Amino acid sequence: EAFFHLSMLLLDPHYRTLSGYQTLIEREWVSAGHQFRSRVGICTTKHEISDEFCPIFLQFIDCTWQIMQQCPNEFEFNEDLLIYLLDSVNSGIYGNFLFNCEREREELRARFVTTSVWEKVSTNSTTKEKFVNKSYNPVMDRLRICPEIAMLKFWTNYYLRFSPSYKKD
Repeated sequence: EAFFHLSMLLLDPHYRTLSGYQTLIEREWVSAGHQFRSRVGICTTKHEISDEFCPIFLQFIDCTWQIMQQCPNEFEFNEDLLIYLLDSVNSGIYGNFLFNCEREREELRARFVTTSVWEKVSTNSTTKEKFVNKSYNPVMDRLRICPEIAMLKFWTNYYLRFSPSYKKD
């Protein structure tokens, strides 16, 4: 599933824009029924613990970041957006990432009782500015990346950001 979504990023420049990435996540992850509650381990009662924890969405976001490292000018958004999205998934603040399927969202009236992460990201001009890649200059229709393992990088700005000895790039 995540590989299909990554191919969309590689093949279609629309999905490398802020609005396109929003569409990709909403259509292919949220509306398509990615089980955020189970996969992230969000408990709805104190006795409910999911044995289906699996950070698939984290892997997708990390892969997006890896592609951004090889093609930094091809994305309208920056790593701050990716980190914000991952924090949003784990925080339980936004209704986009609280449920396992669209049916749950509708039954619990999520649209009326929760906020969408995109209200903060794309409608607030101050916040939106924070997520814009200042060096955005798309020139490639399809991205060509090197799949060699040596090209993979450790995402220190995400994984080590709370370490006392870490200093952001």
